[in-house]
Amino acid sequence: MRYILFTLILFPLLAYCKPGDVIWSYKTSGSVFSSPGVSDGKLYVGSYDNFLYCLDSMSGAEVWKYETKGYIVSSPSVSGGKVYFSSGDWYLYSLNTQDASLVWKTMIGYASSSSPTVVKDRLYIGCMYYLFCMSAKNGKPIWNNWSWGVYVSSPGLGDGMAFVGINDQFHGISVNNGKIRWRFDMKGGVSSSPEALNGGVYFGGNDGFIYCLDTMTGKLKWKYDTGADINSSPCLSDGKVYIGSKSGSLYCLDAKSGKLLWEFKTGGWIETAPCAAGGKIFFGGHDGNFYCADAADGSLLWKFNAGSVIESSACVVDGRVYFGTESGTVYCLDSGTPKGLSAGNAVSGQDY
Repeated sequence: MRYILFTLILFPLLAYCKPGDVIWSYKTSGSVFSSPGVSDGKLYVGSYDNFLYCLDSMSGAEVWKYETKGYIVSSPSVSGGKVYFSSGDWYLYSLNTQDASLVWKTMIGYASSSSPTVVKDRLYIGCMYYLFCMSAKNGKPIWNNWSWGVYVSSPGLGDGMAFVGINDQFHGISVNNGKIRWRFDMKGGVSSSPEALNGGVYFGGNDGFIYCLDTMTGKLKWKYDTGADINSSPCLSDGKVYIGSKSGSLYCLDAKSGKLLWEFKTGGWIETAPCAAGGKIFFGGHDGNFYCADAADGSLLWKFNAGSVIESSACVVDGRVYFGTESGTVYCLDSGTPKGLSAGNAVSGQDY
């Protein structure tokens, strides 16, 4: 009954919302560094309070929450009626999206900040010295790749390869058997999660460079120096690469040449992955602001002051944008994008 009354009050108010206005917010008991995933009207996000939350994406009402024995910074992946995530308790989890019942959990040996990538019936995740490929159905290992370096970023997939960075190298790994096909040496580690498209794999380095490598050979196509560490992950859209840096700027580069097209300066680090939707770019920063910029020229369209560091990357679904904050609040804002448009961690289980 409370849910029905809340819905009856909420929806008439939506007619008065303008882009950047808060539609709803939900407070957890810990910092939210996890990036929300939205699927079938539900939002999934982890918190430092050890819970994975499932909220109604329209109203923000709690549907269920599942407690682990460790913090959750992993961003959930939703596929086939299951939600997958890792926890600081060293386990990887699969839950039913309807009722949070446990499907399986697998010990991965270390706390992982990497987020799972689910493709068909396989799941890929980095954890300390290992990159794992597991069955999404039962959590049993298919293969693992051991490295001297530490896997921090989440794996990206494309062209039959898994791409992931470690302390001082970037690897292209066969998804069939887990063997390293090529290595790219660099100075500093890789916290940025790569994206692959049209024969190029894109990522940021702790050496301050944005890189584009050939997916099949690992040879350098181009690189661009931001002058500061990059923990942000790239967003690829309409032939452009969008990525943030600890320089305090969001960069837009030509994906083919690496030429700088525009730069948007903020008042703090940008560690979130930008989200492109409807000709707009959405991202948050350490200055406590959440920004919406024009994707074509980088001009500011609107910003929202969340009053807290934002390291949770946004997703856009049906005219709304979702993200979390260090203070523990999950926000839903009017995005000003068309209904029926989704971007960011809104679609999981893709066929690469």
